[in-house]
Amino acid sequence: FRTPRFVSLEMLQLNTGQWGDNFCCVEEKDQNKHYAACKKNPGHGNFFPADKFSKDHLPPFYQRDGIVEFLRMTSDLTVRVTVKYVSEKRPATIPGTDIPYPWSSNRGSHLTRVGAGWLHYAGVDDEIECECTECRNSPRPKPQLACVIINTAAHFIFDDLEAIHTTCQLSFDWWETPVGSNVVKLTDVYQFFSKIEADTCKIKYFTHDLDLVRSIKSLCDKHYTAFNILGRCNMEPLKHVKQSDKDDATQEVPLHVAIFHPHGCAKQVSIGYCDLTHNANTEESQCSHTSILCPGASGALVNEMSWKVYPVGK
Repeated sequence: FRTPRFVSLEMLQLNTGQWGDNFCCVEEKDQNKHYAACKKNPGHGNFFPADKFSKDHLPPFYQRDGIVEFLRMTSDLTVRVTVKYVSEKRPATIPGTDIPYPWSSNRGSHLTRVGAGWLHYAGVDDEIECECTECRNSPRPKPQLACVIINTAAHFIFDDLEAIHTTCQLSFDWWETPVGSNVVKLTDVYQFFSKIEADTCKIKYFTHDLDLVRSIKSLCDKHYTAFNILGRCNMEPLKHVKQSDKDDATQEVPLHVAIFHPHGCAKQVSIGYCDLTHNANTEESQCSHTSILCPGASGALVNEMSWKVYPVGK
């Protein structure tokens, strides 16, 4: 079982089609319209609403409770990220290539773009003084401060100038507009870290919602445990039954699962088999298909559901 990867520039360069079709630049009021008019994955046939995802959406070999529970927890960790500024420091092209760096032609603008990230850490921090907007403007700052760290792609949030114009939404899982729903927003940025070469970044938010922090911490711990349990399956041969004349699962073409907010809309789970064997530039766990991705996937987690498989009945 592979460590989850994320939708990075390296992964996106493996995709076919128009380069600009990989990225989502759309205002919230237009997101459903853009989803319906998608050119990259018309109809979104292999996309399933996250809140309705079940083992019935998976191929027979993968319809096991442990896998479904792990993917549901991964979904719960996935957040919708909106950025409303494009840094003037973005390079013109991806280093070492002539491919335009995402949104480089919009530098200095307040273009709205949407992508994904995942909850990496949450905890109480008693060592620092709170500098959130609420406490800065209050004669009585709150005594306890907590922080939440989100991971995403550096090509999506390039630097601290973009980070301060970033909003993370948790629990954006329903198709209806999330007015008055359970969506939680994080807006008070405390710190930003990035590694442009690796296309990774972390954004750290202030919050005084200690119940939220405890919930996130518990979820992160459970997700880690579930991953380790699935990982131990590598130590045990897994058998499956042939489906007609075709194996249901093979090591050569493993199932990939991505969870994100296509076109900025409600969270969905997309699945597809990705052939890694015919692309010399493809690293392990990098998906060479476009079938599971869509505009809005930048920074999303991608799970490769592969084990050492021993078919039976041959």
